[in-house]
Amino acid sequence: MPAKWLEEMTEVSIATKICGVQEPEHAAHASRAGADMVGVVLYPKSKRSVSLETALKIRDALTGSCAGLVLVFVNQPLGDILEFCTACRPEYVQLAGNESARECVQVAKMLDLPVIKSIHGFLAQGTPSEPWFLDAAGRYPKEDVALLCVDAPVHGAWGGTGVSWEYKGASVLSRSRRILLAGGLTSSNVGSAIRAVRPWGVDVSSGVETSGRKDISKVSDFLRAVRDSEALIERDARSDDS
Repeated sequence: MPAKWLEEMTEVSIATKICGVQEPEHAAHASRAGADMVGVVLYPKSKRSVSLETALKIRDALTGSCAGLVLVFVNQPLGDILEFCTACRPEYVQLAGNESARECVQVAKMLDLPVIKSIHGFLAQGTPSEPWFLDAAGRYPKEDVALLCVDAPVHGAWGGTGVSWEYKGASVLSRSRRILLAGGLTSSNVGSAIRAVRPWGVDVSSGVETSGRKDISKVSDFLRAVRDSEALIERDARSDDS
């Protein structure tokens, strides 16, 4: 089951995940600034991948905070996933490759942790349509996968590309599933993306970086923009009730 602090999200709350964190001080800042999740990539081919030693330091930096640790893997053996998770004690595991629903269930049961599954629109041209999203999500039942991370349709990439896309197509999923919206989000466009999709949460990596490193000012700006969007959603909800 998802961590209790995430179960308590309200209808107007938007969960936030800062992904691709490589330095403990950046993880600590994200937590202090209000991030709900900090993602650490353990896929060796990623430019944001970190060692087990660094992952443990990031775990320590989050100890006692309200931010949960997410370990991100891409098509990696179960043994590797078990080794890293046993050492780092994350709150979530994210599978960002082409793992099957069966593999997601295996990981969830093996670790007794909720799984985030990334889905990508690997299309030669254009943006995934609503039927495509429904079909992709249908392969990962919500009974087995706690969250879906809906990312940019960039062929051959596993996330963190910084590519924006037509987010509105994912709105069909947010009506029935908990989704993390990702792909090219920044403090400038996250508000409009939230209004278009109304996701359960948002996931950012490149959009809070400068020269390939997390930029604490951009992290703060992004989180502030999300909170501003929450305030607008709450105001609209009150107007509808009046």
